[in-house]
Amino acid sequence: MAGADLEDWEPDTEAKIGSKGALVSYATQTEKLSKDLAERLALGACKDNPWPSRKFKKFLLDNVNRRGGQPCGRPVRRPARVMPQGRRNREGT
Repeated sequence: MAGADLEDWEPDTEAKIGSKGALVSYATQTEKLSKDLAERLALGACKDNPWPSRKFKKFLLDNVNRRGGQPCGRPVRRPARVMPQGRRNREGT
């Protein structure tokens, strides 16, 4: 569901550059490149990144009721095999 909803999602330009901060620092400090060129290199290095963990995090934040911690639709029922042992006994499953 998250993969389909966010298939084309990417972070904004600043977040992409921030994710390659070490590259920008190296390029500007060690290689003495301009900040603009270093940031363009960082964007190029991000080109093929699928951003999987950020997509999932964005999906969760967009689809979870922040006050109650419940999904914004019908509740999700988990099979007993994925429930922690203590919860299975309390819920009678």
